[in-house]
Amino acid sequence: MLLSPDGWPIKGAITFQDYQMKYRENTPIVLNGLNLSIAGRGKDWYCWKNRVWISNLPEKLDTQVVENGENFSVGERQLICMARALLRNSKIILLDEATASIDLETDSLIQHTIRESFQDCTMLTIAHRINTVLECDKILVMENGKVREFDKPKVLLRRPGSLFASLLEATSTVKA
Repeated sequence: MLLSPDGWPIKGAITFQDYQMKYRENTPIVLNGLNLSIAGRGKDWYCWKNRVWISNLPEKLDTQVVENGENFSVGERQLICMARALLRNSKIILLDEATASIDLETDSLIQHTIRESFQDCTMLTIAHRINTVLECDKILVMENGKVREFDKPKVLLRRPGSLFASLLEATSTVKA
């Protein structure tokens, strides 16, 4: 069992009040008037389990990550970031398109790692791949920088005219 030193957070939460955001200073607002509160789930006591990958690196934990991480694939860099979050015992995790540029096998590994290792963390996931958010506690759907829907996935899927349901349907149609 890992114990958190005094002063470390034991739970996480994310709150936005009338939040606005731009990608860069001279670009248009992409989030406008966002009001959202996501409560954390509490403590997560676990040990890091993904040692096989590190043991296969030439210099194990001493392997240097070159500038821009070019000696690792995009998927491996994502896994390194997740390992850092695990080792730091992070309570709030932000995933911005975590599986956007990776193969399906690595996507599956990352999704498994997220489900198993971060289950007691507060996670904010930005995703275009709908399958990566189906198991989230809540889904926030945005359109033109504004919140259009925010609820549990099952509720959104049952709601008539749901944008989330139509996005999932469009994704399923593309795969068929």
